[in-house]
Amino acid sequence: MSKSNKPKKKAGQQKQTKRTKREPDTGTLKGRLDVTRSGRGFVIVEGLEEDIMIAPDGLKDAMDGDTVRVKLSGGYEGRPKGKVTEVVQRKKKRVYRQSANE
Repeated sequence: MSKSNKPKKKAGQQKQTKRTKREPDTGTLKGRLDVTRSGRGFVIVEGLEEDIMIAPDGLKDAMDGDTVRVKLSGGYEGRPKGKVTEVVQRKKKRVYRQSANE
């Protein structure tokens, strides 16, 4: 009998390809955030089959187009779900606000 050299997949582990950018020391994934009009976000991770859904309360201070780190926290309707842990790089350099008094 010969043993297989393939590592066994743990229950609940995400499908990954060689190009998935999982950060080994933090257990997070790095990708680009896409925010919808409803306020829900989706992180697009290179090499991951499905985008990671982020609820509005899990976006932290991240904005559309930012590069973020995400920690997985389960699933929602068959899609991986997570929370933003860090904004790695901002897409926009400046944010303009309009005062309520104007």
